Amino acid sequence: FLLIRRPPRSTQSRSSAASDVYKRQILKSVDANQSGAIDYSEWVMATINRQKMLQKNRLETAFKMFDKDGNGSISIQELREVFNANDVDEEIMQHMIKEVDDNGDGEISLQEFKEMMLKFLN
Repeated sequence: FLLIRRPPRSTQSRSSAASDVYKRQILKSVDANQSGAIDYSEWVMATINRQKMLQKNRLETAFKMFDKDGNGSISIQELREVFNANDVDEEIMQHMIKEVDDNGDGEISLQEFKEMMLKFLN
């Protein structure tokens, strides 16, 4: 059983006041049962949530590499640019989009991209 407690205020210097505020914010956000300590299960959940957030950030960064114009979706032309596929048949490019395009708008949204990547990674 792992417990992480903040030190008593009497042992802290004034120069660590900002650090103390930050530590209290972390404790408050992770301490689900509000015991004043982070137990092992809370630590594991915080770690898993962080990993999910990092994965989400990576997916968003990858999406932005494809979304050249920054409009929030990936078009056939943007796929052509990223893959240097100007000589690839239009039908093949449309098929690539259709495989992922759940809402049928002819482009790949961030959500559609994330779902595709998560299926690919699993």
